[in-house]
Amino acid sequence: MKNMDNKTITHHKVPQGATLSENGCFFSIHAPQVNKLKLAIFDHNGTPEFHDLGARNGPLFQIFLPNIKSGTQYSYFYSSSDKEVWLIDPYAKKISAHPVCKKSYASVVTNNEFDWQGVVQPTVGRDQTLVYEVHVKGLTQQHPDIPEPFV
Repeated sequence: MKNMDNKTITHHKVPQGATLSENGCFFSIHAPQVNKLKLAIFDHNGTPEFHDLGARNGPLFQIFLPNIKSGTQYSYFYSSSDKEVWLIDPYAKKISAHPVCKKSYASVVTNNEFDWQGVVQPTVGRDQTLVYEVHVKGLTQQHPDIPEPFV
């Protein structure tokens, strides 16, 4: 599959969720149990424009849409014989009130760019990453350079 940047993309290289590029946005969602899925892009009035995601690429549905900007609301949609279902993107970094279905939320496209201000972005793989979670008070309570809290 090729996007508008003429780069070949497979489901192993594109993160799931909404990924912005200079020319638009690449949408990817893991949905192996669904046979047909649509992507609804909402305009500023909340009117949906539906895009058929076609066949799955492995367990993923993927589509590139040109001219999508940060702040665009979207939702996935499928219907069966007895119901219509709006789905939030589980990888969305921002959600908002759904313009069509008041019982659901809509996902919002966000810009993930970060200004490194001349510093090279670290390229540490997940297999080399260590996440260390601590309780702030327990870690800093007796540190001599941290002042007592105001009571």
